[in-house]
Amino acid sequence: MSLGGVDYNRTGMTFATKESTDEYVDSAIAHNIQHSLKNYQYGNHFRHLTELYEAQELTSAINRVVEDINHRFTLDVLTRDFRSSDLSLSAKNLLRDREEPNDILCRVDVKQITEKLRTLLEIKNKPELNIALTDVHRTEIKEYLDLLDLTIDLDMVSISDWNNKAKHTAISQPGMHYAQAKALITTLMDDNVFRELSLKERNSVTKRILSDVRGRMMEDIVLLETMIARPECKVFKLLFSIGEFDMVVFNPQTASCEVYEIKHNVKEYLKTL
Repeated sequence: MSLGGVDYNRTGMTFATKESTDEYVDSAIAHNIQHSLKNYQYGNHFRHLTELYEAQELTSAINRVVEDINHRFTLDVLTRDFRSSDLSLSAKNLLRDREEPNDILCRVDVKQITEKLRTLLEIKNKPELNIALTDVHRTEIKEYLDLLDLTIDLDMVSISDWNNKAKHTAISQPGMHYAQAKALITTLMDDNVFRELSLKERNSVTKRILSDVRGRMMEDIVLLETMIARPECKVFKLLFSIGEFDMVVFNPQTASCEVYEIKHNVKEYLKTL
């Protein structure tokens, strides 16, 4: 990862400027994290992933997990007909907006946008796959991304059942998800209904989509960084029947808890409840 990027790209100054670095991060992550497959333990360890990689279908699987709102490593997420979590969630959030509710994302051509987004993200649906995905593939994808520190499991504790400790998988490389959100914006700009909006309205909708994605990314980043910074504490989300605490930091030495709500806005603040 030298300044000139000679290890990955000998033709240009990949990391010389913020703009060139952003372009690299946004476009190349899903591909470049796969380059170590053939070299790790001489290519023998993740043998099932190697067949996906050689069939050019590993990018599809990784991008499906990143795009899924909960980053789930399930066969359903990996094989079902692709639908954009970012698009559907943003549509719901815009409809529920208290100040300026908007139904534009319900009126656009969702099918066409989804197909264009699939192309940009190199995501294949089940009939297009040459390799039938199995539980072995699913397990090895999770193991591989964990090994690269790209995915980390966070604890989720339910107030109604303390013994039921679920896990939420966080993506430690935010550029992977943000690049997908920007790809969604690109496809929206080609939609006939969306283009009929004024420039101000289009900017407002795209800003809201990116803000929603940044908000989810920020929660993961803050939780991950807090776990690293405070290893003596237990860091987790606390779930109620309705709602949740974004982050609880429990210190067993002092028998105390800190409870946080994590917000993303123009000020990007972290507010303590």
